[in-house]
Amino acid sequence: MLDYSRLATPPDHGDTLVEPPASVHPKLIASNRRLIAGSSARFAGIDLQTLRHRIRSALVGEPDAPIIVTGHQPEFIHPGVWAKHVVAVRLANATGGTAINLVADNDAPKETGLAVPSLETNRLRRLIVPYADAQPNVAYENIDPVDGPGRREFESQVRVAFGERFETSMLGDYFAAVRTGSADGAHWVDQMVGARRAVEQTLGIELLDHRISRVWYGPMLAEIVGDADRFAASYNEALADYRRELGVRSSQHPIPDLHRSGDRQELPLWAYQRGETRRRLYVTRRGDRITLYAGDGVIGDMAHRSLSDWDTADAALRSLGDWCFRPRALMLTLWARLLLADLFVQGIGGAKYDRITDGLIRNYYRFEPPSMIAVSATLHLALPRHDVGPDAARALKLRRRDLIYNPQRQLTDSAALRDLKSRKIDALEELKSLRGRGHSVRPQRREGFLGVRTLNHQMLALQPTVLADLEEQLARLLQHLQENDVATRRDYFFALYRRGDIEMLLDRLPSASDFGV
Repeated sequence: MLDYSRLATPPDHGDTLVEPPASVHPKLIASNRRLIAGSSARFAGIDLQTLRHRIRSALVGEPDAPIIVTGHQPEFIHPGVWAKHVVAVRLANATGGTAINLVADNDAPKETGLAVPSLETNRLRRLIVPYADAQPNVAYENIDPVDGPGRREFESQVRVAFGERFETSMLGDYFAAVRTGSADGAHWVDQMVGARRAVEQTLGIELLDHRISRVWYGPMLAEIVGDADRFAASYNEALADYRRELGVRSSQHPIPDLHRSGDRQELPLWAYQRGETRRRLYVTRRGDRITLYAGDGVIGDMAHRSLSDWDTADAALRSLGDWCFRPRALMLTLWARLLLADLFVQGIGGAKYDRITDGLIRNYYRFEPPSMIAVSATLHLALPRHDVGPDAARALKLRRRDLIYNPQRQLTDSAALRDLKSRKIDALEELKSLRGRGHSVRPQRREGFLGVRTLNHQMLALQPTVLADLEEQLARLLQHLQENDVATRRDYFFALYRRGDIEMLLDRLPSASDFGV
């Protein structure tokens, strides 16, 4: 089982996290299979084992061999995410199985561009080189492909931004695939996946990619639509247990409860039509009729009894028209862990988040959830850094504050300074005498404060370069810290790294012998 206390981001270059250790992974596969085999869960009239066999056969062809599953959005993944691919592939190879990456093209991108550290005029900045035209809250699956000229322009901009480091990185392999392996008519998601796979193949890492938009549909959808109230109650109960266990007080964290408004029950699904923004799916049941809503808009209705059998449920759902029903995060891992995977490989954040899924499986399906594992890693790009830290900035800020409010402490002694200092002492004594005398002396106190401020300004005016020099020093230090932040980020696309660094990471992740089979 996962030890959640160990799920911390690997801190240094080349550090990895595999929890629990690789030696127990084959045992987890066997244990998960026994759990699934013993479950009596059903989905629209189909038992779990039969449905699982169907899905695995469709996606792999050999449903009885181990299937190791991971997943992520079709974005420029960093080495910590890519490490999941490595472990999934190596575990699958060691156990005679198959590794699958679920491409979450049902998610909506925050950014489709490539983050590149760029050194310009001796200043390191993080640039976002645009790639694709994405609209807010529109799923990846609806992003238009980038044509040939657009791909060439993208490569050109990345080359300029990354400078001489381009040639020592793995971007050459990546852009060779972008130029030749992504046809003009392909989906943008397929372009992204194909180019990533080309880099992986040069490193001996090959796994199957399946897009959620093409595989997530079926009896699980019908089951929760038909049993919306009980499913939502189980979901919210799992969230409440999670919050209680971790001491989370807010009802909005880590995610909000499924909302109920009158007789409309929210489900953890998206509903949208091609090219439209994603909307939350709501369900209302009145007698034997079930109505589905995308946000406030009506999708259509169907007989509740039609959802008890998958053949009739499939026909009823398809009769609603060209609607996409897609899982939100918990629903996706729920589907993958129950109906596809023998072992699911999560990242750190996903593993912590998926404790809620564990609770949902217990609450709704009434059996212990299959185990999962967590994998991550850290690599840093070979970028220049300044030998400064945040403590130096804090010290300078305190010094600046003291100079502004107590300039007499830091300025060079002079007769004029001594005179102003003496007057300030008198003004402060006067303010002290007014303390505690109520509202009647408020005007005098305000006048006194303004007088002290004026004296401070007069002191600083005696030696104006002192504050200016300090401000310049602080600005330079803060700039250096900002550049260090750019240099030490761990979330750059894995193809930006040197092949030697990626190969070092491969050496540090579990190999066949580590799995003990």
